Amino acid sequence: GKTQMFIDEKVLRGMEPYTPLRTGMLIKSARLGTTIGSGLIRYLAPYARAQYYGGRLAGSSTTGGLRGRLWFSRWKAEKKDSLMRSVRSFMRSQSG
Repeated sequence: GKTQMFIDEKVLRGMEPYTPLRTGMLIKSARLGTTIGSGLIRYLAPYARAQYYGGRLAGSSTTGGLRGRLWFSRWKAEKKDSLMRSVRSFMRSQSG
């Protein structure tokens, strides 16, 4: 429902500064491949897995301090508590 849509949007936005960036297509592929509200973030870019796990292409398109492999895991480790606070606040705003 609305809460899952809120979470999906927060995750997509939150991961952007951690996601490798050369042309922006990897970030765009997550937006295009994800059905907001499904609870599943899906990348359409064929190289996304290699970038995420550090395969052959790893490091070839990272620019910036936070960007690099395992972007979701690193973002989650750093921002999980903040995400949970935001979700609780959202849920409270929806219930009353």
